[in-house]
Amino acid sequence: HWLAQAQQFLAKADWSAAERCLLQALALAPGQPKLHHHLAVCRLARGQAQQALQAATEALRLGPPSAATQVLRGHALKALRQHEDADAAYVQALRWQPDHADALLSRADLAINVFGMPLQAIGWAHGLLNHPVHGVDAQLTTLMANVYDRNVSAQTLSDAVCRFSARHLQADLGLPPLGPSGPRRA
Repeated sequence: HWLAQAQQFLAKADWSAAERCLLQALALAPGQPKLHHHLAVCRLARGQAQQALQAATEALRLGPPSAATQVLRGHALKALRQHEDADAAYVQALRWQPDHADALLSRADLAINVFGMPLQAIGWAHGLLNHPVHGVDAQLTTLMANVYDRNVSAQTLSDAVCRFSARHLQADLGLPPLGPSGPRRA
């Protein structure tokens, strides 16, 4: 009952309501790793990284090894600025599931933005370029890594960024289209 309600709230990204339901479910079944995993999701989404880390760690302690929970643990560690530990969590997730896209992209993000290793980021993202869900993130990761360490000309990189932007970064801001302006008044 509580888990079903929590899942409905999770689907709506109502993190507070989902957390309340999960805490009720945990009162009845404290040994369920899935409940701790979902609690970690809620807490991380609400900016409670330390509590998310505790919930994810508890889920891993209780349950079978879970790459998804280990990645979640890595995200909490990253939010706490424990970058080396976050990377180690992603590495562990990849030991359990070598093709885990979120772990690969998370390592690539750390490689670019924290450790200054853009070529490694390109390597981790490469296998995901045609992934149906994570392909766009892999393309953006590759483009950003190429900004820092590239083997193509500035024009080639600029053209690639423009193509990517035109295809994936369109935002409808509700602004009128640009066109010729009328006479200017002083």
